[in-house]
Amino acid sequence: MNVVLRILLSPLTIFRFIIVILITLLLIPFLILEDFLSEKRKKEYRFIIVRIWAKSILFVLGFIVDKNKLPSIKKYILMPNHRGYIDIFLMGALSPSAFVAKAELLRWPLIGKALLHCKAIMVKREELGSLIGAMQAIDRSIKNGISVTLFPEGTTYEGPGTKIFKSGSFKIAAELKVPVIPCAISFQDPKHAWVGNDTFVPHFFRQMWKPFSKVCIRFGEPLISNDFAALKEQTKQTIDTLLKQLE
Repeated sequence: MNVVLRILLSPLTIFRFIIVILITLLLIPFLILEDFLSEKRKKEYRFIIVRIWAKSILFVLGFIVDKNKLPSIKKYILMPNHRGYIDIFLMGALSPSAFVAKAELLRWPLIGKALLHCKAIMVKREELGSLIGAMQAIDRSIKNGISVTLFPEGTTYEGPGTKIFKSGSFKIAAELKVPVIPCAISFQDPKHAWVGNDTFVPHFFRQMWKPFSKVCIRFGEPLISNDFAALKEQTKQTIDTLLKQLE
């Protein structure tokens, strides 16, 4: 039945694919301008264009977001579980912060250009020097008053629950005594997870034919500790508990 509906609604999928590209093309110059003006005027980067971009994409793709309120604190490291590329739009819409992203994304058409101008912290996970540089960049970002969003699993995972978390970001959070906000992301349709060797375009056309899709977001209470191992464990337990309530 889903295959038949997917074929019948393929014009909607194609329309969405084209609109996503057009929105991104339209907003990249404004993203560059916002970056330039914030640097020139020495003002706080507000992530205004990123939020407009992310909210627009979610609207076009028909996502209904069931969420609670992001804790009201100024500097934090937001740590969600990671299901797929939609997570980036969700966090971009809900949390004005710098993303920690894989350096390979710089090669993506449009997305790579956008990342260069929205304070993203790029990392090559297989290179020790790059990992150290990313940790230092997170440190500088927090000290400069720009919060950070990163996926502690280091890759996407279809669930249930979460994979093992990486330790590096928790060491930074513990050293700086900056709050970590756990976040659970759960799609009503588990097939929205984008994992393994699956490529973007086939996944998009398999999943984005539905008129509407639902995703639940739950932000946990901020966690702070000078013990990175305890902080990592507490963050994981909080996200896993929230996911159990949603899945």
